[in-house]
Amino acid sequence: MVVIDAKDVILGRMCAKAAKLLLLGKTVSMVNAEQAAMSGKLFVAKEKYLHRLTQKHKADPNRSPKWPKEPAMLVKRILRGMLPYRSQRGRDAYKRLRIYEGVPPELENAKKIRYDDFDASRQDRRFSILSLCRELGFNG
Repeated sequence: MVVIDAKDVILGRMCAKAAKLLLLGKTVSMVNAEQAAMSGKLFVAKEKYLHRLTQKHKADPNRSPKWPKEPAMLVKRILRGMLPYRSQRGRDAYKRLRIYEGVPPELENAKKIRYDDFDASRQDRRFSILSLCRELGFNG
């Protein structure tokens, strides 16, 4: 099992690494998902995700894509987009993924991987996934 610490790490790059590990057959747990950073401007990302929330399937609205507002579930949905989810291999990899807000008690003593080369502190414009979720309507 691989435990990844998402605190102050650029979300997309970290998710790409996690997707590769999942496709290699490893079980991945990601902690501190709400503290992952996204680069760019907050209002641009907010407009992008608000537009995604309004997209509906014309024939059957129940078949519309689902985009969560909770930080851990949004990170999981973003990572799902990096997997070949429509194939059995991608679905099996997705089942091996666990995302947590904070650090659960069973993973406190586990060795956590931290991708320092994707550190967000070097970026000028960055915001956390939690601030994006609050803009989208998450109350937590």
